[in-house]
Amino acid sequence: MPGSAYTILLRGQNSIQNGNNPLYIVDGVPFSSTSLTSQDIGGGALGNPSNGGNQGLSPFNSLNPSDIESIEVLKDADATAIYGSRGANGVILITTRKGKAGQSRIDVNVYSGIGNVARKLKMLNTKQYLAMRHEAFYNDSVENPAANIVPWVKRL
Repeated sequence: MPGSAYTILLRGQNSIQNGNNPLYIVDGVPFSSTSLTSQDIGGGALGNPSNGGNQGLSPFNSLNPSDIESIEVLKDADATAIYGSRGANGVILITTRKGKAGQSRIDVNVYSGIGNVARKLKMLNTKQYLAMRHEAFYNDSVENPAANIVPWVKRL
């Protein structure tokens, strides 16, 4: 799902309860890899069958990919020597682009697209819908269909 969280394993599964996510460092600052929301996006039958890895929106949605200058991956002794126990699952160092001296420059990215409906569903008009509802009441042997209408429908 677009924008959903993802799972990266650098050193395999080391923990059952404390998570296996690596430590993310963006420009020298630890960056949370936990979801920004509690809503399940992509879990369940249609999404990720594990129901755990892809929950909520990724905090990396706020990081523009074109602003990333370099990504370095530290694992094993390198990660733990520098970051201690927080780097036990590995460390991903992300460096973003910095401003440079000289003439100012503006970059513009423009995206556009055209959508087209491949197949339109055949829908009932009001007269056909009411005929279907009356037939349903008749088939259910309902004598007074107006008494079975939900109150908010009466207001319409």
